[in-house]
Formats: sequence, structure tokens, C-alpha cells
Amino acid sequence: MINKRIIIVLAPVLLLAACLSTDFLPPQEGAYGIIGTTVFQLDDPRGLVIQAWYPAANIGEGKLDPLITKEQAQAFVAFLPIGKEQLENRLPSSSFINAPIMPSTTPYPIIIFDHGFEGYEKQNMTQMEALASNGYVVFSINHPGESFVTVYPDGTVTGIDSERYPSLTAKTKKQRKANAEQTNSILSDIKEVDSDKEKIEIMKLFSSILRISKLKVPIDERTIDVLNFMERLPEMSREGFFAGAIDVETVGMFGHSMGGNVTHAIASLGEWPVGLKAAVNLDGPQLIFPGDKITIPQVPFMMAY
Repeated sequence: MINKRIIIVLAPVLLLAACLSTDFLPPQEGAYGIIGTTVFQLDDPRGLVIQAWYPAANIGEGKLDPLITKEQAQAFVAFLPIGKEQLENRLPSSSFINAPIMPSTTPYPIIIFDHGFEGYEKQNMTQMEALASNGYVVFSINHPGESFVTVYPDGTVTGIDSERYPSLTAKTKKQRKANAEQTNSILSDIKEVDSDKEKIEIMKLFSSILRISKLKVPIDERTIDVLNFMERLPEMSREGFFAGAIDVETVGMFGHSMGGNVTHAIASLGEWPVGLKAAVNLDGPQLIFPGDKITIPQVPFMMAY
């Protein structure tokens, strides 16, 4: 069995391997041929960094957003035996930095993306561009402490919170092996039982271990991050860069791995600051923490594995 923890850690590596093996990305084929992107920071206690993709009126200054920035390349070096100069700015995206948004008689529907643990806001960038080319405005939230790299507008760079995740940020092979063996043992037990009741009990055990590893705290914290951002959307629809361009009553959300758990939590609330219409969980495990009730999404919800 392939350890899911290993897959999570290798996700950035696999992304880079794909980037380094090609000289171009295929063009987006939606009705909107030019895609813009912009990065901004929320004025809130967490100082969340958000990147947006949207249909653009023109290419602006004509500068394409690199798939991997200098700061992100430096962080990736921890995963790859390769120099950062071979990563940074090697491959541009299809998105023009700060290009003006395409005027529209009706505002664009909104999609919110939530990255996985050790992911970052650009991890699913080609999906963001595909959505933008089809008439959506996509906002991707970077969660500091769970993202492998957070780059702030002032140039400050942070990574995984090693104090919160001492076991998940283990530096020695012995530590990483012990973590992997524990996870593998539990996942193997799930495959060997037949009854749903037994599987639920094993998942509770698995979730309790994750709780010890302090994963429930960031899931709750990230859920609040998303709600705080949702609360800003009505104001953003009236003022600033996205004024008149976003429809806060037509909102979808999707997330990967831990971001999928957050998406499930958001979809299960029943009340939101904006009009949430649908949600998708990409590869997020169903975590049942001791004392928690099983929640049911209150909007159309898809799980993709």
C-alpha cells in the first residue's frame, strides 16, 4: 500500500517534475481567451494572502505570472535535490499579472479554493485558469502554517509551523519512518474489516491520532479563515478591483485533501455570508474526531478520489 502521508509530501515534487519535463503549458480553451491574476492580503488577524484568477480585458503590462516564483522555488528546494535557479521562472503560467478584469453586463460567479496540507494557493493553478477562462472568478486562500510556503506582500516568507507539527515536520529518516508505519498500520486495518461499524471505529482511532497531531485545530482555524474571507466578498463586490465584477450570491467552493475537509465543514454549516451553491472535496479523508457529530453538507456536494 502506498502511504497517503508520502503522497501528500510528494505532491509538490510531482508537480515540479511535471513542470521540468515540459517547455509549455497547454492554452486554456474557454470563451475568455485572456486570464488575469492578482495577489492581495486581507486586513485581518491572520493576514491571509489570496490569489485570484479571472477573465481579463487585455494583457495589461504583458507580464505572465511564473508557475514557480523565486520565493516558492527556494521553499521547493527542501523537497528536491535541485538548485532553485533551475526552478524559478522556468515556466510561465497563462495568467497575466494585474491585467484589468473583463467588463461584463452581469457579474461573474465565484469559486473559492482551499489547498491541502503542505500545499499552497497555486497548487491547482491550471484548474484556476480553466475556470477563469470559462467565466469564473477564482479566489485561492493561502493558510499560513499549513502551506509549505507563504509569501507576504512585504517580502516575508514563512513555511510549515514546526512548533504545531513537530511530528509532521520531522527532519530525520527515523522519525519519518515511524510516522509512516503508524499511518500505514491503521489504513491496513481499515481494508481488512468488512462491517461499516468496525471501519468507523478504526477511523475514529485514526482521527484521534490525527487530533493528537493537532490536525483538528487547523481545520477549525481554516474554516474560520474561509468564513472571514466570505464576509469580505460583499464589500469587494462594491469597492476596489472586483467592484461590479463578482456575484456574491453565486459561489462554489472546492478544496484538496485538508482543504477538502475544510470544504466539507463549510458546506455543512447551512448559513454563509454569501450564497454558497455547491462544493467539491478532492481527496479529503473523512475525519471523525472524538466528541464531534457527523455533519451533512447543506448544498450539492461531490467527493472525488
